[in-house]
Amino acid sequence: MNQQSNVISIALGACAVLGAAGVVLWNYFYESRRRVLLQQEISRLDLTVNQLRAELEAARLRKIKSSSSSSRRSSPTRSVRSFRTVSNYDSEEDEFFDLSSGGDDEFDNDTPGIVDEALKSLIENVDVLLKTGTSESRREAYSKLTAYLSKHEANSGILWRLAKCCHGLGTACAAMGHMDQKKEFILEGLDYAKQALDINSNDAEAHKWFAILTGAYGDYLGMKEKIEGGYVFKTHVEKAITLRPEDASLRHLVGRFKYEVANLSWIERKVANTLFAEVPAATLPEAIEDFKAAHKLNPTPWKENSLFLAKCYIAQNNYAEAVHWLDDAAAISVTSCEDEVCELEVQNLLASYSGYRKKNS
Repeated sequence: MNQQSNVISIALGACAVLGAAGVVLWNYFYESRRRVLLQQEISRLDLTVNQLRAELEAARLRKIKSSSSSSRRSSPTRSVRSFRTVSNYDSEEDEFFDLSSGGDDEFDNDTPGIVDEALKSLIENVDVLLKTGTSESRREAYSKLTAYLSKHEANSGILWRLAKCCHGLGTACAAMGHMDQKKEFILEGLDYAKQALDINSNDAEAHKWFAILTGAYGDYLGMKEKIEGGYVFKTHVEKAITLRPEDASLRHLVGRFKYEVANLSWIERKVANTLFAEVPAATLPEAIEDFKAAHKLNPTPWKENSLFLAKCYIAQNNYAEAVHWLDDAAAISVTSCEDEVCELEVQNLLASYSGYRKKNS
């Protein structure tokens, strides 16, 4: 109400100066404002309907799982594809971006739900394939995991690894220009990550991959939905980091979030302020702090993390320090699809900023 009062005061002042023309402009502005408020109300109603749908779907899945368990059948809950927007995926959470976890994941062989030796062996084999990082190894891991799900009941460890496979395969599709196929993998991965959280809400990896895939899905959304997805991303990363505070990939993701928020455009901030009470405060120095923490925590060199340190320094106009981190990134071998994408950006940035390289003393 105070905001509308201020607007009215400004408009009346304009009328005093501009006369009849000011009245016309005010009427136009007022009608535009009414339309915006009406659209916001429709969006809130739509979100409420989506929440109810999500709750009904979750109840249906619980009923199916209960029925399956009582009949002693091993029928896994497969990708449901009933959620098609980020707000549907997590109606309780409050944030946007295509992110990869990078780093060395801290896999636990005692993942909740893993009890027999055959399953333990499968998990160990899949983890090796996922660490390899090639498209072929990811396809093999995906095949092994889906074959297991076709015969056994799902657990969170199987499901978040499938979500990771889907993200990796989606990245490979994007590198070849197949964006529609990437979208299909991202949606499938989101379903797997959501199911993993339904089974175990205290699985840090499930939260992490739900956040990463939410960010990846932002490539297919409008500005409003992408910003909403950013709040979902932030909530799940924060939950994961409380469960595993020394995870390098999670510190990297926090840095990515802060980097993106610090670089929001004026119009994006206006949209975010319309949707939420306030936009999270984040600065480039804070993002740098998280990226450097990830650099220290990760046991092996990490091309993407060094690239984002360089991008932070470029945004601060500190080009000499940016080139230092670009050189660091360029020296790291390419071992995955994500590295291939990063390497292209590293070389493009070096072509623009290598003249700022510090001279050896």
